[in-house]
Amino acid sequence: MAKATKAKTSTRSKSSTASSKSKSPARKAPVASKSKPVKKAVKIDKKKAVAAKKPVPMAKKIDAKAAKASKGKKGQLLELGLLCDCTSSMCSWIDRAKRTLQEIIANTVASCEGLQVRVTFVGYRDHCDSQRFSILPFTDDIAKARSYIAGVQATGGGDLPEDVVGGLRKCLDQAWTPGSKRQVFLICDAPEHGTEYYTGWDHHPNGSPEGLKLPELMREFNK
Repeated sequence: MAKATKAKTSTRSKSSTASSKSKSPARKAPVASKSKPVKKAVKIDKKKAVAAKKPVPMAKKIDAKAAKASKGKKGQLLELGLLCDCTSSMCSWIDRAKRTLQEIIANTVASCEGLQVRVTFVGYRDHCDSQRFSILPFTDDIAKARSYIAGVQATGGGDLPEDVVGGLRKCLDQAWTPGSKRQVFLICDAPEHGTEYYTGWDHHPNGSPEGLKLPELMREFNK
């Protein structure tokens, strides 16, 4: 009897194992996953990566004058305006005056190395003179300027004052270069016409018969 019981028990365990296997759901076969293609690794330049992170500065508005100044002295222009009273009262001084003008030119050229220098000369006299002005237009030929000044003569003149404002006007009317550096020198021994400057012997006590005013001319030189 004992052997039969063991056999039954064994049979039951097998049947229960089989039933449990039959009841468990069948596992699905694994589906191959669609993997994305692997991109090739790109070598990164660290210097370029750091540079790329830097913020791009905003463009600055360029000042034309500052741009010119940044170029330095090279290519800049200095213009000299030289005026001299050339009436008879200057006879005893005209040679010294001309030497002074020559020295001004020489010193300017020597002290402004790297600058282009242009010179204009205006010799003025008075309203009564047939040759009121002796004018050398702007030139960069320094030898020519020196030669012209050396040949100027002191003649004419009527009363004591002279046509100073007429000479200044002629100097202003020369072909000055916009943006150039400028220096103006005046050598004289007499004032402008008008009681504002002289109360003695004056054929034009009301000032220049052409209506020129000294303060206005000075302001124009300072522009």
